[in-house]
Amino acid sequence: MLRSAFDDNWQARPKGEGHRFRTAFETAYQPGELEAIAYRGGEPVGRISLRSATGPVRLRAEADRPTATAHSGDLVYVTLALTDADGTLHAAADRMVNLEVTGAGTLLAFGSADPCTQERCDAKDRRTYQGRAIAVIRPTGVGEIWITATAPGCDVAQTTVTAT
Repeated sequence: MLRSAFDDNWQARPKGEGHRFRTAFETAYQPGELEAIAYRGGEPVGRISLRSATGPVRLRAEADRPTATAHSGDLVYVTLALTDADGTLHAAADRMVNLEVTGAGTLLAFGSADPCTQERCDAKDRRTYQGRAIAVIRPTGVGEIWITATAPGCDVAQTTVTAT
């Protein structure tokens, strides 16, 4: 059985092969948290939750690591996300993001996973998709790589990577 809690109104639905390993719940949107719990033999065996973002939209930039190797074909992946103050993704608050890469690196690609975009992946401007985008940075030499992202209504987001 799969149970879902919404406003303390617990509902259980069958799942499994006879239901194509799926279940569905109808609910009206309200801000907060929605949690689904999977049970086997009356004991919880898995859970997942979705939380809605609240408050102003913030732009975050985070590199996959603080250092990269210069001159080796190494790549750095920078995730850009629109979040609230607690870090919860604002999935419905998409914005155009401008990315500037300075120092010992260059922007190789910038994408958002939007399946219907006509934006170029080699441009420095990209609209987020479901609150996210990703940039691929290539070190061009030894030194600091500064990545600066801006989006309307958000403070500037920055991250730095050291190429060694």
